[in-house]
Amino acid sequence: MLNITTKSKYSWVHLLGPFEETTDGLIFRGVDTPEPQPEQTQAAPPDRRQGGKPQPTPEKQPPKLIASFGHSICDQRFTEGRISVQIEFAKVDFRSVAEIILQYDPVTEDMLTIGLGGLNNFFNLRQWTTEDSQTQTSQTPTPRRKQWRYFRAAGDRRNLKPNKPYNLEVAVQGYASEELQG
Repeated sequence: MLNITTKSKYSWVHLLGPFEETTDGLIFRGVDTPEPQPEQTQAAPPDRRQGGKPQPTPEKQPPKLIASFGHSICDQRFTEGRISVQIEFAKVDFRSVAEIILQYDPVTEDMLTIGLGGLNNFFNLRQWTTEDSQTQTSQTPTPRRKQWRYFRAAGDRRNLKPNKPYNLEVAVQGYASEELQG
């Protein structure tokens, strides 16, 4: 479980995941959810080589648990200022990631994030985007995949501790070119 709390006066749209809006802010409580299972097939017909005995149906395995994730965006355009959140992991494993989405494009679903966890890192500044066209080696057009592009990553994720609040704050200073100022 992961608790992320942010205090704000904005209107939020919860794109994915279970969020709560309280007087203290926006809270996301991540939980483990069962991995979607392929549809069950019917039992195999009797095998004549086995004397017509029906084949045993494979035992149903318990579903693997995967981490839930959430995306929530607010009604404000962020060009500069501060965003702060408090992050606390109930347990820490390879799935433990909490990030602030600094930029989000609803058409392409590209996003720029900063946060804790991800790969083997304690801290990341990364972008979810389509792979570079320069990495396409084939002349045949192929669907472009989404991937993480890391701009900065530091620290060892093994230093993330459960039940410890982490205060993450991002300060962004906007830049106006001379063309925009005049």
